[in-house]
This record gives sequence, C-alpha cells and structure tokens, in this order.
Amino acid sequence: MIDWITCVLPFRHETEISGGVIAAYSESGEIQWQKRRFARAESTFDQSVAIQTSNNHLPLTYIWMSGCPAKFLQGHNCFGSNNLPELVALMATRALEAHGHVVTDLDVQRWRSGYFDLSTVDITEHLAFPSQADCLAAIRFIGQHATVKHRGGGVMKEGTVYFGKRSRRWALKIYSKYMELNARCKGHGLPDGLPLRDDLLAWCEGDMRIEVRLCSMELKKQGLNKGTSWIGLDVGETFNIYVGKMQIPNQTSVSTESFAHLPSGTRLAYLAWKRGEDVRGSVSRMTFWRYRRALLEHKIDLCTPPASDDAPLLDIRSVTQAQTKRAPSWAITHHLLVA
Repeated sequence: MIDWITCVLPFRHETEISGGVIAAYSESGEIQWQKRRFARAESTFDQSVAIQTSNNHLPLTYIWMSGCPAKFLQGHNCFGSNNLPELVALMATRALEAHGHVVTDLDVQRWRSGYFDLSTVDITEHLAFPSQADCLAAIRFIGQHATVKHRGGGVMKEGTVYFGKRSRRWALKIYSKYMELNARCKGHGLPDGLPLRDDLLAWCEGDMRIEVRLCSMELKKQGLNKGTSWIGLDVGETFNIYVGKMQIPNQTSVSTESFAHLPSGTRLAYLAWKRGEDVRGSVSRMTFWRYRRALLEHKIDLCTPPASDDAPLLDIRSVTQAQTKRAPSWAITHHLLVA
C-alpha cells in the first residue's frame, strides 16, 4: 500500500493556502526572516494532511501536499491502496474542499492522469507470522544480523529496525504494526469510533510491517518522480526490489581447509568475530575492511554478530513474496478501504 505521499500538483486558486507565517525580528523591529507555515486539512476521525500554496511556480497555480492518504481517507493505515494517482486525486479533493476551494472535474482528471510531481513516497506491506511472539523474534533477528549493501547493519530503537534512516535516497523501516497501534503515542493508535476497530487491531496481530521510503533523489533516479510513472506500475515489485537489498548471510563457520589458507591476520579476525568480539575496535579501518572483504567470500560478515547455532535463518526476499498479507474482504463492505 501507499502509506505516505508528498507532492506538488496543479490547482488554480484565488486565495493563498497557508497556516500563517513564522517570522524573526531584530531588536530594531526589522524582519530578519520569515517562513510560511502549511495549513492542516482535517478529515473524519481527526486525521489530517498538510497543504499550502507552492512557492516554486506562478502565484496561486500549484499546491504542495503531504500526508498519509490511508489515514486521511480511511481513518487508519492497517491496509490501503497502491493506486497512487487515484489516492492523490482523492486526497487533494477532500483537502481543498475542506479549505473552501472548488475542485472541478478537470482538476480531478488531471490528477488521476498523473499530472503532479512527487518528492516522497512510502510503500508498505505486512508479513504474516503465526504469532506476535514469532513476529517480534523475527524483528530482533533482522536487527542483529541483516545488512544492506553500502550501509551495513540496521539500527534498532524501541523495537523498530532502521536501515538508512537519514538517507536522502531511500530507507527501510521494520516494526510490529500491532505494537504501534497499542502504543500510547499520539497519532499511532486507531481512532475511537472507527468501524470494526477491534477487528482491525486483531487483523494486525502477528504482522511485521516493512516500509520502503523513496525520497526525491531516488525517485528522480528511478524515473518515478512524475505521477504518470505510477500509472500501471507494479508497486509490489518496486517494493520487493528495495526489500531484496536487505541480506541475512548464512553465517556459520569457515571450513578447516579454507581457514588454513587464510592470511594470519584474517584468521585472527575471524576467531575474534566468532567469540563475539567487535573486530573494528582492535584494528585500523582499512585493515578491518580488508579482513571483511576476504571473509565475505566465505559468507562471513564481520559487520554483524555471529548467529547462534539454533537461530533461524531468514530469506527475506522469499518471505516477502510468499507471505505478504492482503486486505480482508470485509474491509470493502464496511468502507475501510478506498481507491
């Protein structure tokens, strides 16, 4: 599903859309700088998106919009649609009408045809596990052993694993959706009064949520920064490409014959790694990466701790393709799934 969209789209309007101005004044009362705040468009269940007049085009001809289409349109983001142009059209229509603007059929048709620019897109999927305990164990295992090429291991914080969290290109985020919905943090739980609220919560139990965030630089690189590029696009395949970059090496041991042919320094580094020591703390940076390259030929990665003998090994790509969870049939009947 598409979980977040930041875009700029054409829309002629007579009055500026803004949430006010933030300004800094000098001691003499002169304005040093000022910045317009975006406005909030509210929907049912107190969900909102940010919207404002774009400064990068002719006055009052384009708008900037950012938010979670699923929450704004459905009241939740347990599941949702992959039809990005339709989501943009629905979200923009509702947001603009909430601010008193008239949206014409021509506006909607242009948005549905992909006439808008994208700067951020989040794609998410759920992986089903037999139980919540199995889901949390898999997340911990990924946090300890998974790596992404050129980025190394992930960062685990409060039960969530991040890969490339501050990257300007793309990032991965893995967590338990059930735990997020039960958290007391504002904006994460299911709204009170949402139809079938308990059913939605139960549906998420035991699910691992994987989010792929595509930022502006990556969208441009892949030719996905235009809305027209998403018409007919297999979003699930795009999602699998980025999740497939995550690797969990089959880290067991080096054979006796191979071990004998390793240079002495590499052998010592391997033995230290096998004991659970962090080799980076005992050798120089260049030496460490030389040892790592040599041992990667034997499927040993010094950047991640050795797996215990009884630890399960996951092929994340095959798991994603085999166990991706789809929206339940009752979601459409009760208007919990749009687009």
